[in-house]
Amino acid sequence: MIDLYKIAGDIPGVKDTLNDSRPRQRVVHLEEQFAQSIGDHRFHPYIQLHEFESLLFTDLGILSEQYPALRKEIEELDERLKKHFQTPEEINRLTPPSYRIRQVVPDYDKILDSVTALSKIGLPALRTRCPHFGQWCNFLESVA
Repeated sequence: MIDLYKIAGDIPGVKDTLNDSRPRQRVVHLEEQFAQSIGDHRFHPYIQLHEFESLLFTDLGILSEQYPALRKEIEELDERLKKHFQTPEEINRLTPPSYRIRQVVPDYDKILDSVTALSKIGLPALRTRCPHFGQWCNFLESVA
């Protein structure tokens, strides 16, 4: 799993897509190029469309459980984003997802809070709301 946000310049295909304004197509191209460079059918790269924290937007209610004093602010953020983005994966890097979270939860810890929230959200919800992530999970299960 690699975040597209600040992706390393030596990932195969990065230079081909630097000016691509269509993030989903850029990710697909990068994953294809990366897989071809490895050349093993068992390797299936996953590039998170924008930033890992976008997965948290699957259910921000979980984050409000961790920060009950900020429940109202978290709910307002959730409602604003649902109006602009169809899936959490589309929450873009112009304002990275972690920055959006920190705007309402200044004490948000990227490592501890995200792991706790994602474990409570669970894979079924993540797979449903984040189709690109869900496809990767399906691949991993197919080779397990």
